[in-house]
Amino acid sequence: FCSGEALQVSHVEQFKSRLPEAQLHNLYGPTEAAIDVSYWDCTLPHGSSIPIGKPIQNIQLYILDDALNLLPQGA
Repeated sequence: FCSGEALQVSHVEQFKSRLPEAQLHNLYGPTEAAIDVSYWDCTLPHGSSIPIGKPIQNIQLYILDDALNLLPQGA
């Protein structure tokens, strides 16, 4: 499991090349609370960055723009 700073694509690629049989999961959560609120399986396809994933059970995530307006689902 990886949790803390943003997980870089290069780190995922290095991990997969050195430990091809191991699993890697990216967890995201507020540092101040030291909890994880979302989960991403790093074996799934990704773009130019590693997503923070989907909310874990009993959690809802809201994505806001720079003006703190709620963005539509899928943003």
